[in-house]
Order: sequence, then C-alpha cells, then structure tokens
Amino acid sequence: MRDLGAAGEHYFSAWCAAAGMTANKAVSDRNGWDMFVEVDNDGSSTNPMLIHEGLMEIKIQVKSTDKKNKFVDVELSNLRKMATTALPSFYLLLEFDGSETPTQAYLCHVDKPLIRKILERIAQLLHEDRKVKLNKKFMRLRFSENITPLTPTQLKSMILGFIGSSHIKYMEDKRKFLESTGFEEGTHKVNFSVSGGAQLEKLIDLSLGKSGAVEIIDMQAHSIRFGLSQEQPLIQSETAILSMPDIMPSAEGTLTFRDKSTGRSIVFPARLYRSAFNDWVPEEFKKVRFDADVFELQLSKHGQVCTVTASVENAELSDIEKVLKLYKLVSMLWKPENIKLTFKFQEIVTSVDMNPGEGFADCSTTIEALEKVVKIKRYFEIDHDFPVTLSEVDKKHRHIHQINLLIDEDLGLVFLEFTLDIGPDHGVDVDCFYVLFFDLGGYFFVELILFTGVVLKEENKYILRPTSKKSLYKTVFRSGELNKDVLRAELLEAMESNEGNGNTIDLIPYFFSKAPLS
Repeated sequence: MRDLGAAGEHYFSAWCAAAGMTANKAVSDRNGWDMFVEVDNDGSSTNPMLIHEGLMEIKIQVKSTDKKNKFVDVELSNLRKMATTALPSFYLLLEFDGSETPTQAYLCHVDKPLIRKILERIAQLLHEDRKVKLNKKFMRLRFSENITPLTPTQLKSMILGFIGSSHIKYMEDKRKFLESTGFEEGTHKVNFSVSGGAQLEKLIDLSLGKSGAVEIIDMQAHSIRFGLSQEQPLIQSETAILSMPDIMPSAEGTLTFRDKSTGRSIVFPARLYRSAFNDWVPEEFKKVRFDADVFELQLSKHGQVCTVTASVENAELSDIEKVLKLYKLVSMLWKPENIKLTFKFQEIVTSVDMNPGEGFADCSTTIEALEKVVKIKRYFEIDHDFPVTLSEVDKKHRHIHQINLLIDEDLGLVFLEFTLDIGPDHGVDVDCFYVLFFDLGGYFFVELILFTGVVLKEENKYILRPTSKKSLYKTVFRSGELNKDVLRAELLEAMESNEGNGNTIDLIPYFFSKAPLS
C-alpha cells in the first residue's frame, strides 16, 4: 500500500539536500510541522554589516496527494502553531497523480493575510465556545504558487523570495503583526454612566483634550479582538475616576484675529479637538475646542457662541513674546466690535465676525511694559524662549524703562554719577567705559558701553552727561554659569581694542567690586 506521506517527506528531504538546504524531520508532527529547514545565508558571510544574520530557520509542513484539488483541509490546532511561530512557515503540497514521483508541487506561505484569517477564525470559535477543540476543527488551505520548473533550486528560490534579504527583520515584522492584528479598532471597550449635566460637561471637556478627571458610575469593560468582545470582570466598578491624558487633536492649523477697523492681524498656531461624544450628547453640550497654548477657544451652539479663555500662566512659563502676543489679543478683544476670526485647518478655511459682547479689560499699560522687555530680549539677541513673569516686570518696571532709554540711545535723560580718587579735570572730554549689569527672568545681562562726553566734578563725585554711546560687548548667562575671570578678560579685551588717545575712565574694576556676581 502506498504511503504518500512518507514518500512526500523523502522527496522533500532529497530536494533540500540537492539545493543546499538542511532538512531535519520532526520526531512527531504534533507541533504542526514536519520539517525544520536550515538555509545558510552565504551572501551575508562576507559583509560585516550582515554577519549577524546567520542561518535561516524555517518550518515546513509537507502534504502529499494523488488528487488535483489544489487544496487541503488542515486542523486549526496545526494552523495555529504554524501561524504563531516567529519563524517563516510554509505548507508544501506534492501532487503524485498516481505516479511514483511528484508531477506538480505548490508552495503556500503562511503570510500576514493567512495568519489573520487563521487567528480570526479561531477567535470566532473561542467566542462561541471557550472549550472548543481546535484539533477537531478544520480550515481549507488553497495552493496557487506553482513550483515551476519543478526543481530543488526553484523551491529554494521561492522560499527565500518570501522571506526576503533578512530573516531577522522578517521575524520582527511577524511578531509585531501577531501582536497587533485584530486590534485595528482598539483593544478594549468600556461602558459607563455619568450623573448629571455638570459631570457630562466635564467628560466632554476631557474628550476635548483638557486636563482633569471626572467621576463615572457603573463601569464595565470588554476586551475586543476581530470585533469580538469579551467581558473583563477585573475591570468593573460601581464608581471610578476617569481621565484622558493622551487625547490627540483632530487637526492642526491657525486662528487669525483681524481688526477690520485698523487692519491689524494676530495669528496663533492652534490644535483642533472634536469630542467623540458629539454624536450622542444633547445639543447644548456639543462643542469644539481650539487650543493655542496661551489661550483656548470653544465654539458651541453650532458656532453661535464663542468663548475665549486666556492662560497667562502658560504664556509666562514659555516666552515673553508669547505673553505680549496674548495681551495684544486681549486688547483687541477688549471691545470686539469689528473683529473677524478666521479658522484655517488643513484645506478648510472659514471666517466668522465676532459680535460685541463681554470682552476683556484694558491692558495697554501692561502691553507697553512687555514691549520694553521684548526689546531687551531682541537687543541682547536671545534666540530661545525667555520666560518672565508679569510680577517681575511690574517689580522692575523702572529699571526696564531705564535700560530701554540706553537701547534707544535717548541720552538726554541719561547721566552717570561715580566717585574716583583720581580722575580727569573738570570740564574735559572723556571716554568712559561703563558696564551695564542687570538680572531679569533668571538671566544676567552684561554690556560694556563706551560713553563719550564732558565730565563735571562736584565735591567728591564725578558726573558725566554723555553725548554719544557705543556698545562694545554684550553677553547673557544664567545664574551659576558665570566665570568671573573669563568675563573680566573679555571685557578688558573689548575695552583695549576701542581705547582712544584721550582721557579715559575705566569703570570695569568698579563693576567687579560692586556687582553681585557670586
């Protein structure tokens, strides 16, 4: 009596030997495969970048038949083992057609579509009956990849073609696919209730990317794979606290506020959030949210109500220019009688007119102070975020104003008063090297300035009302970053390269004796 199974395995082993592959027969095929095949990756042996590849290891199940059906029915238990191994796996169908040698051969690669089909079928059966015996259930495999010509070399070529140039990458991709397939629509579903409108509004705010948490009741959880749900008793509770820290925006774009009376525009990058609950919550709770970091804007009642909430604290933590920009928006919205708001997100652009309503307070004084701080930032060429709080701006307002006078070279209001044991004569022209030093926003600012003018002597002090100003050196550093010796050397070098032949007053030593640099 013919033993086609044994004949097929012997022919396969012979083909492997002829093609330079090593075929090791399983003692038992209870693990779903007949042959464990090793292929030496000769191409990588001389390439230092590929020496880690080594042997390719493959699992193959050989099926033999006298028929020409080009399909076999395989136990799901067998298919599961072939699908879930990280190694490349194949089914080989040999058609003997009543003869002593195979007349046709077909190769079936257990690839991603087939793996998904196998696992989905098993998931359905387990969903129906947790005690189902998979070795009693079958799934039909159809063979379409004909090995032509029917030679050992062609068989090897087809196997390697499915695996690709790196069997390590093949296995990594397969592992990732095994972990993710069936979860395309999520891994879990949670049912819960909220009590009252206030809690529902908190829930919607969370779904719009806002921080916080909301109390929920009657929570029940299900795991989901291939659209099939399974109750999770350990994730059930009468009450729980729900937070949504990782909500992603629906789109990114810009918000442009334009005062049509003056033509002035202010543009803010923003993120758009749409609530996943908008499809079922009552109309009065439906809204969208735009997060611009320093403020947020919410539209509700089909865009008829616009709520703008400023966040000065967030702006202060980031950069002084963002604080200024925010206050300019607040000023624009102080009396919003002719403001046009344009939303631009992806390819969608739409505009609305903001009708008069309850606006913000007048903040022109704050804007004036912030503009002076921004001028200092730009004058010292700070090219990164420069956070300064409004309380510090208010506390140092007089000093900030004085520095702006120097930056603007408004020398009519500038005079220097200092004491010297030995100094120039009364009423002569001098070059005075003065070190400007101040701290703001956690930074220290140093500038070496050359003032030129007539010096006057009154009792034990000198007074210089400069007629010209020249900046020789500017630097900025954080507390703890200062090297006094380096700073002194750089200041002296800057002074020496600009020193003239006339009367000179050097206040650099005075600076190092008085400035709080430690």
